[in-house]
Amino acid sequence: MGRPRIGDAYNVPSSARPASEAGAKRDDDGSSPTHQDDGPTMTATPQPVEPGALGLTFYGGVGTVTGSRHLLAAYHARLLADCGMFQGDKALRARNWTSPGFDPKSVNALVLTHAHMDHSGYIPRFVRDGYAGPIYCTGATRELAEVILLDSAKLQEEDANHANRHGYSSHTPALPLYTSQDVERAMRQFSTVEYGTASPIGDPVSFTLHNAGPILGSASVEVAVP
Repeated sequence: MGRPRIGDAYNVPSSARPASEAGAKRDDDGSSPTHQDDGPTMTATPQPVEPGALGLTFYGGVGTVTGSRHLLAAYHARLLADCGMFQGDKALRARNWTSPGFDPKSVNALVLTHAHMDHSGYIPRFVRDGYAGPIYCTGATRELAEVILLDSAKLQEEDANHANRHGYSSHTPALPLYTSQDVERAMRQFSTVEYGTASPIGDPVSFTLHNAGPILGSASVEVAVP
């Protein structure tokens, strides 16, 4: 079988968006991104794919350029390419508070192409909700992601505290999507790989990172399925 490549963007009609992305919890006012945290609601668990077959599902980066999350299924392996935060108007940001559309525990490996928030910003929440596997990326991407995610958590914590002090959130209490402690926990699951080195994710599937733009450490992902 050929080697599909997973890049940064996919042009898929919004009508193809999973049903799990259709609804979202929203604030009554547009002043705060914080919400009451009801925890994840799983809508689907990917099933094993027949030997030699591939399945690719887009759970983000569809109808918008943010929230990149692309789940590749091959044999019994589940590889998630990127785990980004939805950004933009309130309707988009509210998607971060819905289920990703699949159980994080069903994923074998997460491969991060680069550190931009729309590709990495959901990782701490994904780990908190049950993902316990490795997070593969280049060394430079890991260093950048740690800075970016800790800053994101700090801003969310400050927003939530401010909303609770001044009582302008419709949720009581207002909570951050994730905390600094969630980021620190997620960083312990990062595993760096070199460009051009094949890494197994589940027999017989492997992936290789290749140097790519747009920022330091960024990569495209080549997946090998015999």
